[in-house]
Amino acid sequence: VAEAERLPFDTAAFTLVTCSLALSHFPEPEAALAEVIRVLAPGGLLAACSWGAEWSNPANDIADQLLDKVAARDPFPRGAVNEPTWRDADGSAAVLRTAGFTAVSVRTEAFAGTYRDADDALAWAIGWPGPVRRLGRLDSEARQRYRRKARVAIEAAGDLSWRFTANYHLAVTGAAAEVEPRRSTT
Repeated sequence: VAEAERLPFDTAAFTLVTCSLALSHFPEPEAALAEVIRVLAPGGLLAACSWGAEWSNPANDIADQLLDKVAARDPFPRGAVNEPTWRDADGSAAVLRTAGFTAVSVRTEAFAGTYRDADDALAWAIGWPGPVRRLGRLDSEARQRYRRKARVAIEAAGDLSWRFTANYHLAVTGAAAEVEPRRSTT
């Protein structure tokens, strides 16, 4: 484990660096991307993904709204999360080019489905690190009350659908290779 802005690897040590759903969480994205370029050999590839612009998850929204009433959200350190930049395919490609990658492509894919039931939807909504921490600050009785109330509200809403998009970024260092620009939304 290391800070993205100061990787403990030799220059040109890798031909591939992967980054899954983390680009938006670097406090110093320019420094982190400079480090990726430093540790990649010429013609090396960054393969990364980020959340896309589309998001629809009514059950999750209900669970979040009810959790907001009983447990405060954790403050994010200033500049630590920059979802808007990475959700925008064109904007994120521009960031990668500005960082020094010579060939960049972003492909956007859509995913959709339906939760099996309200319990399944609630488990997904509260299984992320933020809600886990927030629920952990509540006593056992308050957690159970929240879960019951959220389950009933999700069932009453009757919409167990979810849809989101993800952006897949490919970026090459140096002039040795090109990435064919493809962009599709399904």
